[in-house]
Amino acid sequence: MYIPVDRETKFRLPVPNEDGDLREHRVVKCIASNREKIFMAIVTSDCVYIWLAYPHLLLCTLRISAGDVIERGTLNKAYWNYDSSHIVITTSRNNLLIYKVLVSSENCYNLIDPPDVHFRRSSQELFLRGPRPSLSLSPSIVVNLAASATCCVPLREELFVCLRNGFIHHISWDGQVRAEYSIRLSAVPFAHDQLQSKPEFVTDQTVHVVDAVYAPLVGGYCIVLSDGRAALLTSSDSRFHPNSILGVWALNMKDATCTDVNHKFRLLTFGCVNGDVAAYHLDDADGSLVQTFRVALKVQNGPDVANRVGNVSGIQVLTNGGAFVAVWSAKASTSNGSESRASQLPPTLAVFTPFGTQTWCSLESIIDGDGAPSVSYTSVDWGPEGYHLWLGRSDGLAILPMARSAALCNPIMVCLYAMLAEASLMVTGGVMVWRGTVGTACYDVDSSREQLRFYPLSKKLDNHYASFHDLGCRVIMMSSRSDALVTFDIDGRIMMYHLWLKGDSGEDSHKVSDSTFSTHLK
Repeated sequence: MYIPVDRETKFRLPVPNEDGDLREHRVVKCIASNREKIFMAIVTSDCVYIWLAYPHLLLCTLRISAGDVIERGTLNKAYWNYDSSHIVITTSRNNLLIYKVLVSSENCYNLIDPPDVHFRRSSQELFLRGPRPSLSLSPSIVVNLAASATCCVPLREELFVCLRNGFIHHISWDGQVRAEYSIRLSAVPFAHDQLQSKPEFVTDQTVHVVDAVYAPLVGGYCIVLSDGRAALLTSSDSRFHPNSILGVWALNMKDATCTDVNHKFRLLTFGCVNGDVAAYHLDDADGSLVQTFRVALKVQNGPDVANRVGNVSGIQVLTNGGAFVAVWSAKASTSNGSESRASQLPPTLAVFTPFGTQTWCSLESIIDGDGAPSVSYTSVDWGPEGYHLWLGRSDGLAILPMARSAALCNPIMVCLYAMLAEASLMVTGGVMVWRGTVGTACYDVDSSREQLRFYPLSKKLDNHYASFHDLGCRVIMMSSRSDALVTFDIDGRIMMYHLWLKGDSGEDSHKVSDSTFSTHLK
């Protein structure tokens, strides 16, 4: 579970050769983190900012000249290469701008203490910890396209680029279009399953892909079409040759706007026009996409407020699959034949568990009623380990600090490992506290076994005092109440255990045993 611990902090986006208040009111079009969540790219209409994810430091600013904006269009979205060596920017015209990312091992933001001892830093808290690499962007390649790009999927060797004219191209990171792998959307057969369903084709030539994400554990590319339908592009060819592609419709999905994938639970999540969030999974029997859940935004003591939000403008799943966040645009209403924005509704975002339980909503928080015009969130991304939410707004950049439950995989990844106990322990299903012990679902690297372990809080983290229970397969979620423990494993089974202490005194009182009460769900 993820909840905020403070109000969001707004950050200025400086513009080279520009002064004044305009720098505080720049619309953020995209926020994109690299694979390791070390760098964050912030894109406005004519600037690209590269920030260090933590601590929050601005490393690089690149501004496109006015002539380039006229020739190549305004900037839209950013995508990182697999190894963060390149970044590609889509524009409003028919161009892709590929930049080389140059990272130096030399730290930046180095504060030099003055000679006067009274002005020197005496506390270690005043020193910046961790690497602060110097970074710069160098123009590499400009790719000319037949139409503007709506979205891209960055892969290790190439880009999966979706165009507004209905084509999908495979473009290498050096700018070469692989024409033999180009896909025309109207030529792709779509079906309701992968076995006996009769295929159909997209006949409307104006329909194109508006959002896409790669879901290798599900079996292909998840796409959202401009008419609201969603599908999974599968192929028997690992390179996705056009003649081998089959599209599988997401059943009953007619109003999708955006998508992302939960790799841990193999769920495809979609934002919808009416403000709902839906998730689909792949049916192993016939290969169809079946709806797992569909939930609407909930606001305590204000159901009418939830009805005033617009469509879901962005959705992002946390890397470890433990949560996802969605942001909503302001709802447009029709008045006297013209479209006008809804009355002063604050920026709207909500955090959900992987299976659709809403844990927090910004509309339930205290906001500053300063009478300023309503703004909206335009983009969102998670920071390292989910401890921050990076929020693109219609008036700039903001960061929201988050706290999370310990009952998650890898609860503290930045801690120092105990050489004997923790070096061979990999937490996979979370951590819990029960009757003076701390329990964890983990993987023993030395013995290659999945286990439940319980360590007494009164002792050191030593396997000598721990209680072990071997498992059949990996546990990825668990929850406890009283003396009952429920686990969910990668085979889709729900197991319930009863916990009790063995012995009445001495070290045996800290030993934990269990027995299975109920088993499998399919």
